[in-house]
Amino acid sequence: MAWFGVTLCMRFSFAAGSVRGTKRSVNCDAAYASALILAVADGMEPGGDVAASTVIHTIADFAAQPSSSLRGGQLAERAAREAVKGAQRALVERAVPGRPLRTTLTLLVSSGDGLGMAHIGDTQEAVEPQFRARQWEPGDRCRLASDGLAFTIEAEEICYALRDHVDPATAVSALIEGPAVQGARTI
Repeated sequence: MAWFGVTLCMRFSFAAGSVRGTKRSVNCDAAYASALILAVADGMEPGGDVAASTVIHTIADFAAQPSSSLRGGQLAERAAREAVKGAQRALVERAVPGRPLRTTLTLLVSSGDGLGMAHIGDTQEAVEPQFRARQWEPGDRCRLASDGLAFTIEAEEICYALRDHVDPATAVSALIEGPAVQGARTI
């Protein structure tokens, strides 16, 4: 008798986009998207642009490491925890005394047929990040966005955009280029 095993790893089909909006001089949002990790950071001023980009660069570096949990077959939730810890360390190292760098972070990590999710409402608060794991199915859709999108466009309109535009890039364009977002801070 012979056995043949295949590890199925769900991968994201993704698109990312951001606009500064009209109420800020810099874009305090940053995102990272790959076949296995999606992340969005929404920096808080002052220094929000630096905070968000620092966190996202750290997530990208984590994803590129051959020894990361993504390639070690470990659970997606564990990979999400490792990525978040690295992002928090990077913010502390980059901050100037008396001026902490602050950002939110939402992260999705695919590993096998699981999805690890992490959310931090403020990376500088002494609050444990929220972690969850869930199963997902082919065809499931998700949206990661800063509060600029969520506070500017009604939830129903977001659902329509995701339903009506199968291609992720088209859905992103429909959401960030519409007239409703023109007065937003950043999206």
